[in-house]
Amino acid sequence: MGLSQLNATIDCDELCFWGKINGLKNDYYIAVGLKFVDMYEFPTKTFFWALSTTFEFKEMPSLNTQHCDKINADTSYFLGEPTKTIFSVKKEGEEGEEEPKAEDEEEEQ
Repeated sequence: MGLSQLNATIDCDELCFWGKINGLKNDYYIAVGLKFVDMYEFPTKTFFWALSTTFEFKEMPSLNTQHCDKINADTSYFLGEPTKTIFSVKKEGEEGEEEPKAEDEEEEQ
């Protein structure tokens, strides 16, 4: 049902179920929208995610490689809570308090 609703609201040539990521509290369902216009061999891809509790798909934000080292070094279990802070990062040029990073932002990078 969630994929049908997503397909009705986005502009893509094909919508595919990509897979499921199991979490301790919630699971994530991933979908990918493909656009083939003038790019048949290498279509434009847009990824979407939904929690197993709501099945409301949301577009994943663009990748940010700024924190790749910290993300790749993280060995904690995947909880499935998009608002959960995994680690904090300092803003550039600031001392002291660090800005929290949400789990859904981390997994999408």
